[in-house]
Amino acid sequence: MSGASEGTRRVQYFNANWTGADEFDLLVGTDDGERHVITTSAAAFGALAATVRDGVTYLFDPEARTLIIANLVGRWIPEDWTPGATEHDVM
Repeated sequence: MSGASEGTRRVQYFNANWTGADEFDLLVGTDDGERHVITTSAAAFGALAATVRDGVTYLFDPEARTLIIANLVGRWIPEDWTPGATEHDVM
């Protein structure tokens, strides 16, 4: 996938813990069984929560510590996307 490292994985779940300091620790569980923690502001967490709906695909790039939110409109990342797929494998 263009712009993402080869270690990019599909997100299986999110959990959020409010730290009380206008921050959330977001636990990102990926399809390889790894868990990653991202600390984010309450405003950023609110923006992320607004993207949660059917059809949206989340990927996590552990090298860049980047959350990729795909398919907000249309279907760019196929349902059967797997790690290591090239941009030619993406619709």
